Amino acid sequence: MDLTLQLLWTGLALGGIYSMLAMGFTLIYGTTRQFHVAHGGIFTVAGYVGYIVAERLALGLVPALVVAVMAAGLGGLAVYEGVYRPLVRRGATPLVVFIASLGLLYTLDNLCALLFGQDPLVVETDLKVPWSLGSVSVTPLQVVTVAVGLAVFGAAEAILRWTSAGKALRGVADSPEMAQIVGVDVRKAYRLAYVMGSAIAAPAALLIAADAGITPFRGSLLVLLSAVIMIMGGLGSLPGALLAGFSVALAESLSVSVVSAEWSAALVFTVFMVFIVVRPTGFFGDKVTSAKL
Repeated sequence: MDLTLQLLWTGLALGGIYSMLAMGFTLIYGTTRQFHVAHGGIFTVAGYVGYIVAERLALGLVPALVVAVMAAGLGGLAVYEGVYRPLVRRGATPLVVFIASLGLLYTLDNLCALLFGQDPLVVETDLKVPWSLGSVSVTPLQVVTVAVGLAVFGAAEAILRWTSAGKALRGVADSPEMAQIVGVDVRKAYRLAYVMGSAIAAPAALLIAADAGITPFRGSLLVLLSAVIMIMGGLGSLPGALLAGFSVALAESLSVSVVSAEWSAALVFTVFMVFIVVRPTGFFGDKVTSAKL
């Protein structure tokens, strides 16, 4: 029982990370229909930016978070304006754009490896000092991670539902053509999607840097998991991404009690395959092709 409770809590903390990264990925895909795997590279860069501000400039976690969010948002915008949009204007197919995104992911990851090496770089913080709650060990950093994940979801949902910019994003997600007819600037909506979706991933990157440390290729691994979570949640559904993010993290954490840690990822993907066969639309999807913000 003690081990199960500890694994449940660890899974919840991990779910905060997974859900943030997946929500950003989902927001971008839901609006633009672009399978933006370079999202993993932006995540990695944001983690290193946060590390530089917190450790090398010794400014602390809060300034590091602000700068990392800004860097991620600007990075997402740069990818859209500098890579995706020029390709689409030249008639590139979605597959070509995807390959370009994949190439950009590996370019960013390898550039980070060249600049910072492959050893984990950790943001030091007192938030890692554990508390004992009965038989469960809890760190303040884990509590913050869960809280930030939920707060990011709440803020994103509020923006999408109660602001004119958010309503424009939802309109473009439903039908870019109809949105344009009623006066929505589709290009502006795409820009906002990349900025907002990328910025959402930055807190996750900094929290990972503060916990286990940021490494150059961590984003490549996590963006694949983000795609799995997005599909499980329902394409384009932020509530689905939140629920699936925590579900996948809990499954991964609890699997350690059944198989060794090196096999936990394989078990998670097996569960994913079974889930998709049973419910191909995910938790909140209406159709395979639908995307609802």
